[in-house]
Amino acid sequence: MSETVYFKGKLKPTGKDLINYVDDHDIPDYYDSDEEYFNDYLSESAIVIDGKVFEVERTQFEDSDDIFESTKNEDGTIDFQVKYYNGGCCFGEALEYALKKQVI
Repeated sequence: MSETVYFKGKLKPTGKDLINYVDDHDIPDYYDSDEEYFNDYLSESAIVIDGKVFEVERTQFEDSDDIFESTKNEDGTIDFQVKYYNGGCCFGEALEYALKKQVI
């Protein structure tokens, strides 16, 4: 069921690309690519930005208006706050929209 969701959190750089990030995982043979596995199992806890994987730390809140915000910190982490109707976009799309508003 689709609903409005509101997340606030931080993106932490891992220093790894997608292939190196999933290297520790035992990927079943039925996956055609590392990216397919990542999207199925890791996309709620990590996101790829400019070819590098960032781990997601987030908390969900209740509210009524859409929010897409991000701020890059001096230590390389990115704080974010997104709230959206998840029948219109997914978490990754909401993060991408928030990041486009903030120059990384």
